[in-house]
Amino acid sequence: METVVKTKGKRLLKRLIKILVVIMLILVIAFLGFSYYLGKEIAVQMLMQNEGNDTNANSYKQLEEWGYDYKYFESLYKGEKINLIAGDGNEVPVTFFSTDGNYDRDTVILVHGAGGDHVSMYPIAEFYLQNNWNVAAMDQRASGTSKNPYVTFGHFEKNDIVPVVEFIKKNTNNKKIVVHGQSMGAATAGLYAATEHANQNIDYCILDSSYDSMEGIFSVIWQSMNTGLPYEYAVTCGDWYLKHRYGFSFEDVDVVAAQTNNKIPTLVIHGTKDDFCFASMGKAIYKNISSDKKELWLVESRHIEACIDYPEEYEQKVLSFLAD
Repeated sequence: METVVKTKGKRLLKRLIKILVVIMLILVIAFLGFSYYLGKEIAVQMLMQNEGNDTNANSYKQLEEWGYDYKYFESLYKGEKINLIAGDGNEVPVTFFSTDGNYDRDTVILVHGAGGDHVSMYPIAEFYLQNNWNVAAMDQRASGTSKNPYVTFGHFEKNDIVPVVEFIKKNTNNKKIVVHGQSMGAATAGLYAATEHANQNIDYCILDSSYDSMEGIFSVIWQSMNTGLPYEYAVTCGDWYLKHRYGFSFEDVDVVAAQTNNKIPTLVIHGTKDDFCFASMGKAIYKNISSDKKELWLVESRHIEACIDYPEEYEQKVLSFLAD
């Protein structure tokens, strides 16, 4: 009788172990499946943020909210539409502004922020044009008339600046070339400024309201969502999916780290009231810039609104930096 009981006990124990193993496997598979799903959702939502989003209308709406007379600007300056091709085949829409159609002038490349297009840069374009500069205003990927659906926070977008620079160099005779970006456009400009192409071909860089990194801006968004899931877990999942599906990671979009390779004279502009890309981000970017000529202008303003709140000071600060 005792032997029978022991035998049944062993069978029951084996059965329980098998059940536990199956349960553990189910839990592991469920965890991996959820992690994959979470990573995909994070990556897709970030990269496809402009899907169904009228970025051109957003730009006009923003200018209206600021009280900026864009109709007056467009009556004075008729932009020439140019399509250039980046190294990976991406088509880069550029609107070229000039006071008289003369290409052979100092030229600024304007790079707009997320959710808008080149139209949002009119207030900055205006003072350059008034001071006899030419303006090449880009539409970043998934913005304006760009046919590319993906926003990569400056990673691939930095390569779109290359054909614009080459176009300007081809049509000018040793004139200044400046890259001036706002918000995500500033991050794009900052990442480009850290490349060898930039160090060989442009003269100045202006970074207005840049974020410190793709992960940094994701952190701001994630913490505001109050999901209850650990931030580190979300980053790991999102980063894995970005690497395996889109070929880059959060680490590849670190604007601060990239500045160690930025030898371009660079002006960093940042609002002390910026509650999206915090002033600490601008300070970190400025600190890491390798160029001997760099300047940080902290202004009492909100995100990308320094040019609206203090237009005369903004113009003077930029032009005086470019004059040295």
